[in-house]
Amino acid sequence: MPPGGRRGGTGRGGGSNDPDRNATILREIEGLVREGRVVLVLSERVAHCRRLAAALTDRGIEAEPLVGALTARRREDLLDRVRCGALRVLVGTTVADEGLDLPTLDAVVLATGTRALSRVQQRIGRAMRPAPGKGRPVVVDLVDAWGPLLGQAARRRALYRSMGMVGA
Repeated sequence: MPPGGRRGGTGRGGGSNDPDRNATILREIEGLVREGRVVLVLSERVAHCRRLAAALTDRGIEAEPLVGALTARRREDLLDRVRCGALRVLVGTTVADEGLDLPTLDAVVLATGTRALSRVQQRIGRAMRPAPGKGRPVVVDLVDAWGPLLGQAARRRALYRSMGMVGA
């Protein structure tokens, strides 16, 4: 089943410290959780991951940062909690780019853009893996309408189309 796609954004290039942009990210995640999804939020910045996870927790949504500073044991504990359904939201940095096996994952939020299309494909591919009982995956790409970020977003959109994503 082809994955769905959504694009959010603020129309600004504010980055991870922009309160309007972060409010948009939080609203998107809240909506996905209300739909019953298992969500992986990806950001390039550790502090951003921690802020988003804390803000979600403050809103009553249990979320944990998945960052490189965690011990291997703590990281595996978080992944096990996602696998068994006890945790629905992980907010990770590039540590989540490789070796992340979460069959129930069905939503990815790209909270910061990247130029590397191979990384984007790898990141969203985590949600596209088939699993029993899994619905149509969703990818939310926060697009900033600012300078060079527009070109990066256009290249990602072309990638999504080539992958057969709806709404790209």
